[in-house]
Amino acid sequence: TLILYILYFVTQSSMFLVIPTIFIANIIPTLFDIFKSIKMKFTNMITVLMFTYLVVYLFMWVTYFYMADLFVFDNVLEKSSGAEINESFCYSSLQCFLFMLNQGVRSGGGIGDVIEKVSYQSDVWFFLFRFGYDMLFFILVILVLGNVFLGIIVDTFAELRDENTMKENDKRNICFICQLSRDACLTRNIDFNKHVNNKHFIWNYVYFLTYL
Repeated sequence: TLILYILYFVTQSSMFLVIPTIFIANIIPTLFDIFKSIKMKFTNMITVLMFTYLVVYLFMWVTYFYMADLFVFDNVLEKSSGAEINESFCYSSLQCFLFMLNQGVRSGGGIGDVIEKVSYQSDVWFFLFRFGYDMLFFILVILVLGNVFLGIIVDTFAELRDENTMKENDKRNICFICQLSRDACLTRNIDFNKHVNNKHFIWNYVYFLTYL
């Protein structure tokens, strides 16, 4: 942290003031668990994300060949002139893929919430095709893969909670020096608290090692 502050005074870049805020995670246990859970399951999370991108990529080709005309919007802002223009977001396969990643994955109901609705009376078969397309995208991407990603995070928090509970239980019920448990002390008629605070007081061993 000191090095970052020195770099700030040397370079006058505010970026070096933002970075030390990350170290707050070492002070707040909840934030530390968040970073630790991401680190523990980083590979699994990346695998789920890559598989999600693959599924969206397959849907993109269906969209590009059969439903590109539904991805034309008339309220697109042109940055240079500031005017709203009509633009197709499936003009190319790359543009279609990026649009579906950006809008489809982030929408609560999937890509069906973003693109235009189709008429049932004018073309029943295309309506049924669109219905199956929207439902399949919603089930696979939003429900299944989205909940798998969240499940990884929730399971990691559960593992960390169990790990912290086990550590706390060891601190309170197991002697650090001889590994004698509180239950074993009860069977031997030994006062566990006196045992860890007098006979095997941990700081006495620390003082002894310091003396040596």
